[in-house]
Formats: sequence, structure tokens, C-alpha cells
Amino acid sequence: MLKDTFIDPKQLAIQATRLKGAVALAQMSRLHESLYDSKGDVNIDWLFELDDKQRPTIVGRVQAQLSLQCQRCLQVMPWAINANVALMILKEGQTEDVRLVWPNSLTNVSKNKALK
Repeated sequence: MLKDTFIDPKQLAIQATRLKGAVALAQMSRLHESLYDSKGDVNIDWLFELDDKQRPTIVGRVQAQLSLQCQRCLQVMPWAINANVALMILKEGQTEDVRLVWPNSLTNVSKNKALK
């Protein structure tokens, strides 16, 4: 289980850090309103690096099993999340039209395999 609530993505990118682990849904207060319940974890595998222009980037994967409320029957509805993440940290007012390159070390993660 990842312990830090707040991270400094710029510093993590400078240090070329990889965060891999689980974050409890209960810690993600901004999601609570959208969920049927906040049981379970979100598994992350994020690589923080500087790109060739020294801009901080985050690439990786997010996996979770969410409990949502069906809008038709109002019952619990399980919803699997398995999403790739590719972000660039920009300064205020800075814009970039850049496609991030997916690192080879993360492309081999099976879509159906839980992160450990």
C-alpha cells in the first residue's frame, strides 16, 4: 500500500522514480460522490521521468474495480478500470502539443493481470 498522500511529480521525475502499488479508494475523497462505495484499492504503476526537453512526465497504468450505482435500477454495478496514463507536467500558462512515448518497460504489463 502506498503511504504518501501527496507527491511532488516534478521531484519524482528529476529522480526518475517509479511508483508501483495500491492506493485505497477510501483515501480518494473526490471520487466518493461518484461511487456506490469506496471499498477496494486502485493499483498504479507510474514512471516519473524527464523527457528530452527536461519536462516532467508520468507514464504508466491504473487498474481498479469500482462499485458504481446503475442509473436505471439504482443497484450496485461493478466497473473495471484498466487505463494507460501519459501526462506531462507543465508550468502555468505553458502549452505543448506533444505525443508522449510509451516506455517499453510498461508495454509488457498484461491488461488482465493485477499489478503487484
